[in-house]
Amino acid sequence: MNTSLFSWFYYEILENKLSTFFIPHQILAAVNGDEGALAAVVAHYQKYIRALATRPVKDEYGNEYLYVDEDMRLRLETKLIHSIVTGFKVLSA
Repeated sequence: MNTSLFSWFYYEILENKLSTFFIPHQILAAVNGDEGALAAVVAHYQKYIRALATRPVKDEYGNEYLYVDEDMRLRLETKLIHSIVTGFKVLSA
């Protein structure tokens, strides 16, 4: 498992930095196989994943633009889903 990728998911979930409305029981339901909860978790992290997959590109005139690398975005989404479905450990309080 990629520990650096896993650590930011873990940090964001524990510290709840992305949203104050995300409920931890959705994470537990996703870990236990609830497809709706898994979709909610992926939807919650969609903006962050898009930000991570944003890359600069220069055109032939030297102007720089930002675009979302769809391959990277899909890889990050897949890694999130894989991390939740297999081997995601929830620590008890």
